[in-house]
Amino acid sequence: MRLRNLALFTVLPFCLSACEVASSSSSGSPDLDDQSSAERAVLNGFDAKSPALNAIGTVGLYSPDINIYTFWCTGTLIAPKLVLTAKHCAISTHPATAGVPLVNLTPMQFAVGADVNAGNPIKLYDVVRVDLSPVDEGGFIKMGNDVAVLHLKEAVVGVTPIAVAKAAFTSADVGRAFVTVGFGASSAEDAAYSVYTGKRAAGGVTIHAVEGQSYQALYGSWEKYYDFMVWLYGQDTVDIAIDIIKGWWNDLMILPEYELHAGGQPGNGQLCAGDDGSPLIGQEGGVRKVFGVASNSWFSPSSRCAGGTFFGIIGPKTREMLEAASQHSEQPAQSPRATSPQKITADDIRAQIAAAIERSRQLP
Repeated sequence: MRLRNLALFTVLPFCLSACEVASSSSSGSPDLDDQSSAERAVLNGFDAKSPALNAIGTVGLYSPDINIYTFWCTGTLIAPKLVLTAKHCAISTHPATAGVPLVNLTPMQFAVGADVNAGNPIKLYDVVRVDLSPVDEGGFIKMGNDVAVLHLKEAVVGVTPIAVAKAAFTSADVGRAFVTVGFGASSAEDAAYSVYTGKRAAGGVTIHAVEGQSYQALYGSWEKYYDFMVWLYGQDTVDIAIDIIKGWWNDLMILPEYELHAGGQPGNGQLCAGDDGSPLIGQEGGVRKVFGVASNSWFSPSSRCAGGTFFGIIGPKTREMLEAASQHSEQPAQSPRATSPQKITADDIRAQIAAAIERSRQLP
């Protein structure tokens, strides 16, 4: 993944991809305006293009009339017929159909392969059902535990799944190193226009916070947070809405057991648009496992994607959902399709995801 210094952006970000490297302030929290360049494409000794990583693919839509597959999120094969991704990658976020599984509205596929540009996916697998984490309140983007599992119509062959880790996160995991892998934009400028590379790349991240205030994790101090809000909304608006601004600082919390903040530290990768659902990969018992999925990253005056990433992690209720999904994965009940579905394109879904994130950050 390629990093670079980026120009000023004055609009809210899409969710998540490219690996930009952020340094930290003296308080140990990331300085969101200090970006540098690096290349990150190795995961536990494997190049990100290696077939050994083919369990990490994309979630998207094949359009047979134009013979094009377009993706909007990353997903990870955790069993032959199950794919782990973010909840907001699997449901409609359009106000008129909010919360409805996308598979009820349009065909969906999971694509295997390191490069999903035209003709490159090894194979497309139809999604027939979606199961969502039952935790649906709280979290950075206010969707609760941002985790979902997709059921595939047929088993993926020739690819070794990456199992879900069993261990829970504690404060002792702060500073622990992980890797995340995605297919999204190669720069934050591309993210602004939903230009995703479609090429699998990896970057390292360290756990920054597993509890506490979300904006504290991002900024480290009220002063830095306040300065950012003044840049974003203007001094007059902040003065008028100061109670709301204070409420965000005090009340928006990392969702206990179901969310953490990672990255934004020296040498870390940074997720951006197209990397939603990317796996948080680590070691458990000497075996590579999935510990969570990318939910949302933030931005700064100098970069559309900065400050690390909030990940949805596998808490108790979500683990129960995954266990139930595993028991029914051989013959999943197909999700009912809308009787008169409106035609939805992959670009529509990308735009819906971006708009949902923007709405969650707007002042009333």
